[in-house]
Amino acid sequence: MTEWHLLSAEEAIRRLGSDEEKGLSLKEVAGRQEKFGLNRLEEKKKRTALPILLSQFNSLIVWLLIAAAIVSFLFNAVIDGIVIFFIIALNALLGFRQEFKAEKAMEALKALTALQANAIRDGIEQKINSGLLVPGDLVLLDAGDKVPADLRLIEVFNLKVNEAALTGESIPVEKNTLPLKKKVSALSEMKNICFMNSIIVNGRAKGIVVETGMNTEFGKIAGLVQEIKEELTPLQQRLKIVGRWIAYAVIALTLFIFLIGFFFTQLKLIDLLLVSVALAVSAIPEGLPAVITITLAVGMQLMAKKNALVRKMPAVESLGSCNVICSDKTGTLTKGEMTVQKLYANFQTIDVSGEGYSIKGNFKLNAKKVLPAKISGFKELLATGMLCNNARLDHGREFGDPTEIALMVSGAKTGLPKEGFKGFELIDELSFDSERKKMTQIYANGRKLIAYCKGSPESILGKSNKILVNGRIKLLDAKKRKEIIDKNNEFASNGLRVLGFAFRELKSKKKFTIGNTENDLTFIGLQGMIDAPRKESIEAIRLCRKAGIKVIMITGDHKLTAIAVAKQLGLMNDDLIAMIGEELDALTEKELAENIDRVSIFARVNPEHKVKIISALEQKGYFVAMTGDGINDAPALKKADIGIAMGITGTDVSKEASDIILKDDNFATIVRAVKEGRKIYNNIKSFIKYLLSANVGELLVVGTAFFSGLPLPLLPIQILWINLVTDGLPALALGTEPAHKGIMEEKPRKPDESLFKGTKLFIAISGILATIATLISFFIGFRETYLVAITMAFTTMILFELLLVFNCRVEGKAFWELDAFSNKPLVLAVIISFLLQLMVLYVPFFNPFFDTVALGFRHWVVIFSVSLLALLVPLFVNKTKNILNWLGFSYSD
Repeated sequence: MTEWHLLSAEEAIRRLGSDEEKGLSLKEVAGRQEKFGLNRLEEKKKRTALPILLSQFNSLIVWLLIAAAIVSFLFNAVIDGIVIFFIIALNALLGFRQEFKAEKAMEALKALTALQANAIRDGIEQKINSGLLVPGDLVLLDAGDKVPADLRLIEVFNLKVNEAALTGESIPVEKNTLPLKKKVSALSEMKNICFMNSIIVNGRAKGIVVETGMNTEFGKIAGLVQEIKEELTPLQQRLKIVGRWIAYAVIALTLFIFLIGFFFTQLKLIDLLLVSVALAVSAIPEGLPAVITITLAVGMQLMAKKNALVRKMPAVESLGSCNVICSDKTGTLTKGEMTVQKLYANFQTIDVSGEGYSIKGNFKLNAKKVLPAKISGFKELLATGMLCNNARLDHGREFGDPTEIALMVSGAKTGLPKEGFKGFELIDELSFDSERKKMTQIYANGRKLIAYCKGSPESILGKSNKILVNGRIKLLDAKKRKEIIDKNNEFASNGLRVLGFAFRELKSKKKFTIGNTENDLTFIGLQGMIDAPRKESIEAIRLCRKAGIKVIMITGDHKLTAIAVAKQLGLMNDDLIAMIGEELDALTEKELAENIDRVSIFARVNPEHKVKIISALEQKGYFVAMTGDGINDAPALKKADIGIAMGITGTDVSKEASDIILKDDNFATIVRAVKEGRKIYNNIKSFIKYLLSANVGELLVVGTAFFSGLPLPLLPIQILWINLVTDGLPALALGTEPAHKGIMEEKPRKPDESLFKGTKLFIAISGILATIATLISFFIGFRETYLVAITMAFTTMILFELLLVFNCRVEGKAFWELDAFSNKPLVLAVIISFLLQLMVLYVPFFNPFFDTVALGFRHWVVIFSVSLLALLVPLFVNKTKNILNWLGFSYSD
């Protein structure tokens, strides 16, 4: 592999067989396009409609339903089979619709037009589709351009490039054409290379394409994403366990009953099969897949309204398990905008308030408001920052380097003219370079010629021998110099990026050189700036801590800058530390895992480091969410349990690797999504508890009748009606239960927590009471006819379950402890379900299908009386726990 950064521009052009002025010929371009292919990243195979539809059937519960339907058809229970297939199809269509819509929304986030490149071919400058670029093409770059391929620079003018999407570094990098003297691996040190998808923020340049497509640095990192295996979300894992448990139970129970009946009873084979099918149908919660799908679909829609686009449906609830969020700093926790916070002149410090590029803000000197533009020394400091500057503020829009924009804004806040200083004419510029670490612009103001200079404090002080104090020029002695250096160190230790400012009056308009312009300077002062945190991020982090979620900042920025931002965000305290990439390299994954609880910041890291961090956290048992926007975040986004990409600033690669996309790029949206995820999980758990309680009751009723030699109290078609219709609607309504108060004060649940935690005793007691109530009704009705008996048992089971649902709303809360009408959909669902049951009883058309008859008043008195046991389930649960504890059993549900 060619080390392009080590070659001179001339040697790079020669090796690529190009021409510095004319570029490649069209004939040569055609040949290279055939050889190298298109300049595009390879996208993973898109999920088309058919795979998305087929994936809806990849569930043990669905397979069980299919098996039950087939058995029903084989033994002439056609209606049962049709109903089961109907619910399978409904579930699949609902899931397909939501996931397909999410994929389409994902595609809509991508750029609708292809990136254009300004290239030179056959000596003619022309705009072409960047996908058609080949190695050897000459490309012209200007401020605001996105770099279309990896380029070796051959001409530059004051070029600064934002490489945050690739390296995570928020401060633009100055570029030049000089070959490096030694090989380097850090992309940020390759000053003569412009990398694909980085942004030109200042200046202009000409470069020659050296790598395209997947061979670019951008492409190499994109390739890492494909190597990471996706894992099941907690919900998928739990449902897989539930489905497997139900499958084993149904198969074992059905086989057991069939064998018992075949060898030890006188039942006819057809009756025995009818009992077996009834038991199988009663054991399978037919409505569960549909209820889960619809609940997650509703959750997806709610999250979309809150600016969180969920790409994979099971990820809706997964954030509820999250106990660590690894967040990129630049543009995610911060605004991605440099903001001046400190001014230093006249040996005094002024604090500057304000956010981002807004010109609103205050200045305070010794806690008192001041106007620096009217204070000698500070006025010159701010003016120099605005004059030695190539950025522009234009009616609320900013153009240029973020650092220079920040200087323009700090001056504009005080009322200095952001459009330019009247009477000042720019004569010349000595552009910034990394060796001098300074920039100078020369202005004519009347008869005066003044050089205004800015740069690193060390470089400015090194060329200054005088200092401006209260409008007077004085000698810069060692004492004053030390005081300035100490102040610079103080600012830097707080994570501020510090610039020094100076000026010099010139004698004549002769040729301006570094030697005759940047010596004998008069030092003015310092300005310290930072990429400010988002306000909403501070509150979001506070809520995360309250919810038991640790937030870790992962950034490519300097350690001091990261620490300063972290302190403002509330991420750092005396017990926590910051770690840099070099320290990470020195640790094994095991050693990192042992120390990771003490780390809240990882600075100066690359993509491989991020994956290592995620692995260490997962090794410690954490459930990790990773946020990010750059391509450098993509491997970790895919490796994390939940990957959260930025929709506005995020690269296509990071979005493809994610589970959730934040449409507003707002860290605070994650907190809302976590709350929604917790609520959805609780609701899923509630309706699983409800549905299984109902199924256990049905199973016990059929099983008790079988072993007692009684006729079936519930027929298979009746059980299907209960499970799919009269149970299904209330279960769906449980999915809309609002988040209970204090949900964000609970600790995150463990990722491996059972869906049955805290519910098993409730399910058992509910089943026993339902069995008692149903059999009482059955026996009373049996005094008249079998049809009356099964109708009363059928209706009792339905009414019992419709009352039971009110005790399933919030775990550990009985219905009398909750506002009965806070979940209006649930009340409506219960009413509709009851009306549907009345229809089955009193509309003659349905009687033959369900083997029912119309009931009289005396029948309803019995049904209502025994069904009220459902409201007492919490009391029986608590009494049972007390008895078990009194007997010396340590009960753990």
